[in-house]
Amino acid sequence: MCKGRVGGFNTFICTECEALYCEKCARTLSNLENMCWVCNTPFDVTKPSKPYKKEEERVKIEEKEKNKTKL
Repeated sequence: MCKGRVGGFNTFICTECEALYCEKCARTLSNLENMCWVCNTPFDVTKPSKPYKKEEERVKIEEKEKNKTKL
């Protein structure tokens, strides 16, 4: 997410995969998806996580649902 260098005291490290995030990106992801982009581990277990779905995945899911209703 962040294109800058990550380091120092303003760094968040994923507890599962040890991916590094700057504080700003970690807060943003925590509010939007609440999960690590590498391993999908929630940042804050007290909040629900909302995995990001790519446009292609969303279309495939919708097509499957349409096919189920036709049968």
